[in-house]
Amino acid sequence: MPHILLSDAAHETESPDFTAEKGTYYDIEIAPGGNLVDLKQIDISYAILEGGRSVVSGNSKQILGHDGDDIIIGYFRPEHDGRYKLSLNVRGLAVKPAASFPELIVIPDIGRRDDIGMGAGILEFSALGCALVGLMALAVAAGMFAKRQAVPAKWGEAKHS
Repeated sequence: MPHILLSDAAHETESPDFTAEKGTYYDIEIAPGGNLVDLKQIDISYAILEGGRSVVSGNSKQILGHDGDDIIIGYFRPEHDGRYKLSLNVRGLAVKPAASFPELIVIPDIGRRDDIGMGAGILEFSALGCALVGLMALAVAAGMFAKRQAVPAKWGEAKHS
């Protein structure tokens, strides 16, 4: 997956080709790399290119959320398997520098992967089934316990003092 280092200087750059799979969601994130990033002072635009044609584009003003320390500024979901590039234009970047520069990265969004979603659904259904079986077993056990206490009193085997 592409990683492009950001710097304070204005510049345009493209990543090497990367492969993306049909139907998988990919997040476009700013990874601060230990830096304190001032979101109000960032001016970055990006485009995901396939064969020189823009598939999706956006900018740093579209903050969609956070993934740990990373700032999610976009996503894309390819309609087919293919080779893509990340094009980046940095016009301004306000950071308090740390040991490494921030990066713009494209990574699979594990929370939106179809296979993981299906697996989670299957696990939830299995948990529901186990809960129902457990409740039924508890009800049967409670019924048996209640019957055992009632039997001795009915037949006169238990004597009360």
